Amino acid sequence: MISLMNRLKNDEYTFVFRRNAISIRDLKSEKKYFNFLLEILKRKLNNFIFYLKVIVIKDSKILLLHPQTIGFKLFFKINKRNKIYYYVMDNSFFCVRSYNVHPVLNNECLQCLDVLKPHPECQPSPVPMSQLENVEFLRNLKNSFSDIIFLSQNKNQLKLIKHHFGVSVKVRVIGMDTNEISKESYSHVDNFAKYDVVFHGKSLIAKGVVYFIKLASHLPNYTFFVPDSVENIKKIFSSDLPCNIVCENITWESGLLEIVKNAKLVINPSLWSAPIEGALVKSAAFNDNVATVKTRFGYENEVSFVKNHIRLSPNINVASDQILDFLKSRISR
Repeated sequence: MISLMNRLKNDEYTFVFRRNAISIRDLKSEKKYFNFLLEILKRKLNNFIFYLKVIVIKDSKILLLHPQTIGFKLFFKINKRNKIYYYVMDNSFFCVRSYNVHPVLNNECLQCLDVLKPHPECQPSPVPMSQLENVEFLRNLKNSFSDIIFLSQNKNQLKLIKHHFGVSVKVRVIGMDTNEISKESYSHVDNFAKYDVVFHGKSLIAKGVVYFIKLASHLPNYTFFVPDSVENIKKIFSSDLPCNIVCENITWESGLLEIVKNAKLVINPSLWSAPIEGALVKSAAFNDNVATVKTRFGYENEVSFVKNHIRLSPNINVASDQILDFLKSRISR
């Protein structure tokens, strides 16, 4: 969005979005009770202002992102009076979790593609609501898709959209450029450690962080790195972390770039049908050896720009053997 806004700032476009909220949970845990109450008031006021800004739009072309955060009722109201171009950021058009990972099996899940029958344990995300309410929206979206032009990031996402809505759906592949891989745009960090295997992505189950930790436990003779704090990772991983994992809360600009460049292998193990992910693009731009997890509809399934692309099995035992074979082959060269 920042890249898009920078490119269009001199044109006749109006950007309407909600403010970035401050974590109420953090404010409460830090006993900042005044700020806690102030944040609640700010959210209510911002929601009201956002609603007013959106509801008055009519006879316009709208580039729409994340209907969940806009609000489903508001989405259908503006769809009646405007031409909607729905830029598809995730798989919330058929999956209540947005990232279509099975809640029990933790693998790419296509159960709701076309039929909309989510598993009982699927909780709507990122906006909390009842599963029934979310499914009702998805059914309404499926019934009114002919009014909308879908903009997909990649070919496999187009296939998902057509599979779900039918071949008559209006959809175009337009890609995604986040303007993040310019090799001149980052400052050099001198002090960094080198690791055998590096996780590159957000610390989410759908992004494969638990999968990555399990891989580390199967390969104790190699070092694994996660760019997040130990505290955050322990909240996600239910048991003790393997001793060969190093966790450090750093960003791309503060050292992760150098760690990715010098890793023997970088893994972007998203488990869902992910469209274009900046982490995967950046990994391949700065390291020749990149691994992903095999998916049916993920972007990783169609990329050709990774020099040494290892497509790992969703099965941890098989995947750990694949990585072991690769690391041994590097030593024997």
